[in-house]
Amino acid sequence: MKRYAELLKPVRIANLEIDNRVAVIADDQRLADADGNVSNELIRSRMTQAKSGAGLIITEPFIVDFGEQAAPDNGSSDLLIDSDEYLPNLQRLTSAIHAAGASVIIRLGLSNVLYGAPILRGVAQNESNPALDVVNGEYERLRIIACFRAAAGRVAKTGADGIELDGALACNLRSPALQRMINGRSVSGADAFNDFFEVVNEMRRAFPTGRPIICRIDLNSFIILNDGFEDLINLAETLKTNGQFDALHLISDPLMSSNYQLKNWSEAVRASAGLPIISTVGVNSLDEADALIASGSADICGFRNALPKQGVIRRPRSSVYLWSAGRRRE
Repeated sequence: MKRYAELLKPVRIANLEIDNRVAVIADDQRLADADGNVSNELIRSRMTQAKSGAGLIITEPFIVDFGEQAAPDNGSSDLLIDSDEYLPNLQRLTSAIHAAGASVIIRLGLSNVLYGAPILRGVAQNESNPALDVVNGEYERLRIIACFRAAAGRVAKTGADGIELDGALACNLRSPALQRMINGRSVSGADAFNDFFEVVNEMRRAFPTGRPIICRIDLNSFIILNDGFEDLINLAETLKTNGQFDALHLISDPLMSSNYQLKNWSEAVRASAGLPIISTVGVNSLDEADALIASGSADICGFRNALPKQGVIRRPRSSVYLWSAGRRRE
């Protein structure tokens, strides 16, 4: 039997056909230059990952609204996409990954300074004038949604194959139980979903039909809760009903739970959502990844930052892909 028979099969997400079922997930390596641009070091790193044989590269997050937030004191900087000035280097990154034979998904997010803040509907900030909070909260909600739409348009200009969006971005969407733990209150579950889906809907307006938008779900937030599995399945069913996403990316720290539990959760989410699953949940070898795909628990298996050391996946041929009318061609 051919080794890695399942991993080497092509897979389709929306109109994107990926050569094989191996993904490398860039895990916040912070290889931006001091201005937030894609650096030459980052391009070389992603090219190496693509040349290793991975069919898909998912980048670290590009920040859609950095604003005036200061860069960290450690000399690193967030990757930014809140202005057209960042497009030339991001286009170089996309072209380099394509030239190495892989597809590329650009992950969009908010600055860590803003994560967890009541950026959408919300938690009261001015107890003496709650009406002002309503006005400010609505303005901020619309502004952030507009930032994601603009970023999606910029991603389209780079020729990237798709977008990944953190499911946790909108009002701590990760689970209703976790929402209740934050500052003792939060938006309602319904409002959180509505705001999140409005973000995706606006991104769709700016992003070409057929290129996938993927929802990233961090399982750690569900594992720590007694009712986490039920919340996770409810989320998967909600995403299925809404129909805005083309695939789900499940990611977790393997130290949080056993591989057996994560595999079962991945399989359950796949069945509930009815969507392709990218699973980055503690698989440590290509053989384990092949078995995971064969079991039906996932459609693509992700590895953080690099493929396992046992070797690279050989491509049947070297290919460069271009987008034409929303579809890829050689």
